[in-house]
Amino acid sequence: MVLIVTRCGHCKKLAPDSVWAELATKAKGQVNIAEVNCEQYGALCKSQSVDGYPMLFFYHAGQKVDFRGPRKIEPLEQFVLRAVAPGVQSISAEEVDSVLKKESVFFLVLYTYSTPQLYLDDVESAAKPLLGTPVVYKSRNPEIFKKFDVDPADGPALIVIKDHETKPFSVLPLSAQTTVPILEAFFQHHRIPTLQQLTAENFPDVMKHPAKPLVVLAAFDMENMPKTKLGEEIEKLTSIAKRWQTSAVRLTDTRPTIFVWMDGDRWSKWLKSMYGIKREDMPTVVIVDHSTQAFGEFCGKDYEVDE
Repeated sequence: MVLIVTRCGHCKKLAPDSVWAELATKAKGQVNIAEVNCEQYGALCKSQSVDGYPMLFFYHAGQKVDFRGPRKIEPLEQFVLRAVAPGVQSISAEEVDSVLKKESVFFLVLYTYSTPQLYLDDVESAAKPLLGTPVVYKSRNPEIFKKFDVDPADGPALIVIKDHETKPFSVLPLSAQTTVPILEAFFQHHRIPTLQQLTAENFPDVMKHPAKPLVVLAAFDMENMPKTKLGEEIEKLTSIAKRWQTSAVRLTDTRPTIFVWMDGDRWSKWLKSMYGIKREDMPTVVIVDHSTQAFGEFCGKDYEVDE
């Protein structure tokens, strides 16, 4: 893992005698920690497409990931531990409930003794770019097949579980025709939760998603919105997102549709410059098509998505 720095204030907070040093100590023996000063090694930083400071790059198994999570020891350590873990991890029947409770999204390979090893190897290869986020598990336990309502007689399958539910969000049968590119596309298509808050950390995953998705973005005036009302709005948007994901319209479009909500006060300047949304317009929804960079007219306070 490499820290890209200059003498900026934010860089100093990750200085060798603080968070960065603590991470190096805790991750010793699992990952190599390095630091690059772009004022000294400008050409190297340019070759790595550095566009701000500080930046955290993680290199593993030929993959490079720009870590944009909180610059605190807990999320950094969790990221490293997940990234260096096996691409596909075994899971027992006893562990399933805790994983369901903890993870908003995870993948699960269900296979049998007769499943060709090549199928599992291909899943392992396709899962590498995820670097453990979300986690990919595997099992051939009949109890786990039953829990997720998958029939072993139908053959091995890769399923995605979202929103802490036992019903698979999507199922991809594994066969000789299920190539690594198909598996990679499945992972990228389904790695985002049904609904999440848009933050600076996950902004690149959502707004710069390689699949150029449709993004349904709800903006709330959180400064003037009671917490109970916010909860109601999020619950409403979650319901809309779930209905959309299973609708006939969605099934005809191979691109993902990502539903997010955001703090309209904190992002007020960005919302106004990008979509012309003002605080008095909130709560409101804008639908952005990343394939054309176009966005639809936003809805008013009684928004609803017409399937």
